[in-house]
Amino acid sequence: SGSSSVSLSPKCFVTGEGCNMEENPGLHQPSSRFSLDFDGPTRGGGRLTQSSAVTVVDVLDSDPMSNSNAFVSVKNCAQFNIKQDLQTFYKEIVLLERMSKEGIVKGRVRVAAFLPYFVKELDKTGDFSYDDGQAVALYDYSIVLKRIDEDEAARM
Repeated sequence: SGSSSVSLSPKCFVTGEGCNMEENPGLHQPSSRFSLDFDGPTRGGGRLTQSSAVTVVDVLDSDPMSNSNAFVSVKNCAQFNIKQDLQTFYKEIVLLERMSKEGIVKGRVRVAAFLPYFVKELDKTGDFSYDDGQAVALYDYSIVLKRIDEDEAARM
């Protein structure tokens, strides 16, 4: 029987605060759960700083593609937005490819959003039907990652 912790590690911000090994020694440990804080629209209108708890339900594939500089990862996640009391599910497909030895990586991310399984039970009119295996929304992103040194990071 292995032991595990239910607590989250300290927050790592996009500014870099909380992201070094001294401040956050467990940052790069394997994890199946994380918290995401963001400013965004609400179902009731307006904007609000929100927090979502995300759990990786399963990783379907995560490995380098044979004979190439490419890597693909497919995972299913459950997300709970605390302030909106909203549970959602999504599949994330990430394809990354190293373009040069200088540290340039290009990639694509596709996120497929699914309604909660219990939505059918909540529908009292009988007019609402959907295939819970079909995504209700798709989001596509292109990304470019570039390795930077500490001096370059400090100037950001």
